[in-house]
Amino acid sequence: MTLARYQGQRALVLGASGFVGAWIARALASAGAELHVASRAPIAAFARAQHRALDAFADGALDALIARVRPRFVFNALGYGVDPRERDEALTWRANAELPRALATACGALAASQPVTLMHVGSMAEVGPSSNEFAEEGPCAPASAYGRSKLAGSEAIAAACASGALWGATGRLFMVYGPGEHPGRLLPSLLETARTRVPLELSEGLQERDFTYVAEAAEGLLRLGLGDLRGEVVNVASGAVHSIRAFAETAADVLGFPRDLLRFGARPTNVHDAMRGRVTSERLRRLTGWSPRLGIAEGIAETARFLATQNQSGAS
Repeated sequence: MTLARYQGQRALVLGASGFVGAWIARALASAGAELHVASRAPIAAFARAQHRALDAFADGALDALIARVRPRFVFNALGYGVDPRERDEALTWRANAELPRALATACGALAASQPVTLMHVGSMAEVGPSSNEFAEEGPCAPASAYGRSKLAGSEAIAAACASGALWGATGRLFMVYGPGEHPGRLLPSLLETARTRVPLELSEGLQERDFTYVAEAAEGLLRLGLGDLRGEVVNVASGAVHSIRAFAETAADVLGFPRDLLRFGARPTNVHDAMRGRVTSERLRRLTGWSPRLGIAEGIAETARFLATQNQSGAS
């Protein structure tokens, strides 16, 4: 399964101004797709893409967009609630549950006249806390409004694909990191410590996560988009578990600052920040013949290189 199959194909990305959406758009552009990005304002990073003005919450906006663009592939990376500042519960449900349902309906209508694949970006928050293993067929018990709304969105995609001509799936992401993350998340905080040498206060860091570099998460979503899927949920993850502490210490080594700047235990562990078990990724490998390859040291190094290149471009 090669990404060259996107060459010349019309692909629409919703949420291309966000962290994961931007990397999906980059991957599609690199694969030679005819890239369309939908947002309220043009996105400078994708000047060569065809921009489609969109107020996603306006009545009929998604139907009109899909009918106008007639995409072969749609990637939905729109979401609300990952940033700690995003706390409007009504908007959480509109963005994460109602919008995917409306998008699936619009894509389903187009699928009556041409092939359409809808790939939806899911979240580990849909599953809820676990101490053992995250498997796609396991029970979901989300512990937050964000998780519950994301699960409702994924279920809407599954229902639409199961009942009509629409192809698609939900790629469930776990601890994705890399260039473009919200300030205040773990890696941006570590990069700031590398720059300033100001000590970083952390919890004990014993929580376990499956870390996936964002470019590889985007590649996994694109590879799934080429499969004949009918609404399945697929974990897009490495299958390897590392503690927050191990990630931070690796970042210190890669970025070149002393580990003693990491003040583990200076902050309490959030009671909602549960320990995590292993994420099963066999379904991703079976469906695509591919899995993420970069370890956390390589991913952090790739992040530093990308940001350095961006800074050099901005200064020139």
